[in-house]
Amino acid sequence: MNIKIYVANLGKYNEGILQGEWFTLPHDIKDIYVTIGVGQYDEQGNYNHGVEEDGRLYEEFAIHDYEAPFEISEYSSINKLNELAEALQDISEPVANHGLYEPQSVINFALQLESESLLHDAHYHIGDIIDDDRINEMIKHDIDKGWERLKHFLYAADSTEEYHHLNGAGNIERLTNDILTGIVEDIYKEILENN
Repeated sequence: MNIKIYVANLGKYNEGILQGEWFTLPHDIKDIYVTIGVGQYDEQGNYNHGVEEDGRLYEEFAIHDYEAPFEISEYSSINKLNELAEALQDISEPVANHGLYEPQSVINFALQLESESLLHDAHYHIGDIIDDDRINEMIKHDIDKGWERLKHFLYAADSTEEYHHLNGAGNIERLTNDILTGIVEDIYKEILENN
């Protein structure tokens, strides 16, 4: 998974000068600071934050743009983003063909994040995605509740689809890309909040 950020020298920006660079994370933070002009190394190779130029000290920076599957704010911690990028390097993102997610790839994504301790409870996010086998189990369980219950349960079922969504009323509905996109967005939101 690629996370890219455009980091700008905020002092220069406020003076009307665009001085910044795109970085693919993880990236050495001191290198980022030196590249955008808010950090420097002295003759002994020691890093110093802040660069004085014409009597002005440049030490502030901001993220002015990003390319990531989640939102990044202007003042997000680059250290935390680096840690997250490193943790996500070996995780397979859910597959989206022409903007449409494949249900199994969303399930695998959540389970892989959980196994790497990046997501607390994958089931919370993907527990309502059900396949034909689970539907059969649910029908066997609910058969003694009568035809009315099964009629509502199966009302929106589509026998040509392998996966469905279990809605809040406990009935099957079509698993749309909007539902899958919402799941992926919620997963990324939880990862950002907890890491």
